[in-house]
Amino acid sequence: MIDQKWSASDMLKAWDRNGDRQIQRMEFRIAINQMGIDVSHVKVDALFDKIDLDAGGSIDEAELRQSAKLMHDAATAARSEHSVAAARLEYCRERLKLVEACYEPAMEVEAAHVAHRTLCDSRCTPLDARVGEALSLLNQWWSLAELASKWDSDGSGCINRADFVRRVRLYKNSGQVRIDGSSAEAEEQLAQLYESLRKRLSEHGAVNGAADEADEPLSIIAMIEAMVAAAKGMPSRIADALKEISRLEAAALEVQAKLSALDVAEKIKWDDARMQECKARAEIDEAKEEQRKRREAKARQRVVAAEAKAQEELARREAAQAAIGEEARRHARRSAKLPDDERPDEYLATWMKEKSKKGKGLKGGRAKAQKQVKL
Repeated sequence: MIDQKWSASDMLKAWDRNGDRQIQRMEFRIAINQMGIDVSHVKVDALFDKIDLDAGGSIDEAELRQSAKLMHDAATAARSEHSVAAARLEYCRERLKLVEACYEPAMEVEAAHVAHRTLCDSRCTPLDARVGEALSLLNQWWSLAELASKWDSDGSGCINRADFVRRVRLYKNSGQVRIDGSSAEAEEQLAQLYESLRKRLSEHGAVNGAADEADEPLSIIAMIEAMVAAAKGMPSRIADALKEISRLEAAALEVQAKLSALDVAEKIKWDDARMQECKARAEIDEAKEEQRKRREAKARQRVVAAEAKAQEELARREAAQAAIGEEARRHARRSAKLPDDERPDEYLATWMKEKSKKGKGLKGGRAKAQKQVKL
């Protein structure tokens, strides 16, 4: 109806196939089928019975007009529900995008917090910083050159991996440096520290090409300076971790703010849609109630008409019986004035029956009746 912009009269013209200004059940089925609505005949007949208010087996224009508003409101409500569902689906898609965009910053913030807690925990201080702290304490008593000379066993000013591991293990054994794990694990950690220092010095150009490519000894002074710088740079590393946390939190909060704004806007739209839906439902319920009242009024009219017809038929019968009785009485009065030989047979039979009732016993009455019949 909404798509075709049909009125009740238009529907009646289009659906009335025999031109009697009535829509029969079969015509209604054909019309629904031609509209492309895939539904069973049971449901079509149920709708037909709802529209047929007087249960006369056909739908006239007045009944169709009364039900048109209800069908229009139902279709409008269905379209509104579809629009709300589509909008809800689009909101869920947008929210999913924002949640996915918020997930990565949230994970980065969590990782940054873990890194910050690790830096702040003395038990989790990186190994190079721990060795650098021990060397900084020793540097209070000896100069950097004196420390380097203690590490330099061959006077070359460089140290290989094995000597580096052995020298730092001496600090561990004396309690100056904490290295967790077994002896083999400690050696593995120190070997990794040596390689990380090689990489760090290579990035800063403190290692020549040959030492960078081959397993050549590293400069002792450069290594000590790198480890002392790592120890001294712990506060700045902690500060940098805090800055990174702030940056990541700001990014995460920005995405969360967009998510919250989307939720608020969706709540407003959802509330409006719910209000519109409740209003449409109320209108539909009102139309249904009005249709129910009309159907009940039609039913009461049919009951009243049937009762009136029954009363009329009863009155007609009583009048007919009264007329017959009156005619019989007039006939009896006319016949009573005639001699016996001139009375009609019906009256004579009635008169003889009454006489037999007044006789002395059943046999006497029958004998008198037979005698009168012979006469």
